[in-house]
Amino acid sequence: MAFQLIAHRGASHDAPENTLAAVQLAWQQQADAVEIDCRITADGHPVVIHDFDLRSAAGADWNIHETDLARLKTLTVGKSPSAAWPGQQVPTLAEVIQTIPDGKRLLIEIKTSNEITGPLTRTMREAGRAAQQLVVTSYDVGVLYGVRQESPQTTCYLVGRFVPDPTRSRWWPGVDELIRIAELAKAQGLNVSDFPGLDRDFCRTVTATGMELYVWTVDDPQRARQLIDLGVQGLFTNRPGWLREQLKG
Repeated sequence: MAFQLIAHRGASHDAPENTLAAVQLAWQQQADAVEIDCRITADGHPVVIHDFDLRSAAGADWNIHETDLARLKTLTVGKSPSAAWPGQQVPTLAEVIQTIPDGKRLLIEIKTSNEITGPLTRTMREAGRAAQQLVVTSYDVGVLYGVRQESPQTTCYLVGRFVPDPTRSRWWPGVDELIRIAELAKAQGLNVSDFPGLDRDFCRTVTATGMELYVWTVDDPQRARQLIDLGVQGLFTNRPGWLREQLKG
């Protein structure tokens, strides 16, 4: 697969993250793919939002998993610069899937445990999109394994975060352990956070297994060029249109 610029939560530098406005703007900015976050409502609808509650997005003290879709849709959401994008709501996953242009992909990061698996795979199936256009990602091995069990044709990536001080994180696998975990989950790729140890050896070790390697979140053109030179398959960015223009120089 050719190198891909992936819009992180849509074109989230310019529009409120995880909204239809941000997703549609990312497509307009020629993103190769869009990544969004997904949770499930009290009445079983996969919806696109990062946090478990609505305090940050809408100033409401409601938990997503305790709120039904109809009530959720009464709220206007969006952090700054939401004033430029009025009337945005929490979109359903089905609504976002319908925006995908031919030849583009949607990466769906699951922010819950595997109770979402059934509604998720059903929504994906009913959307009528080509299987290769929808990718499921998660930190949770159980979620990925469950998705692959219910929908073997679905591509899945394991998400991994690396932090500078491993004493601050209870999840700090090396590259070999990360690959082992991904293989247990039947994942075909890794989405990892950018970190100082992400070097050529790391990239070669991952890609030698046949897995794809993507890095988040990169808005700096110099670092983007370094990572492309190392051989990553794609970068997550908040500024897909701008970064693509910078990389042309």
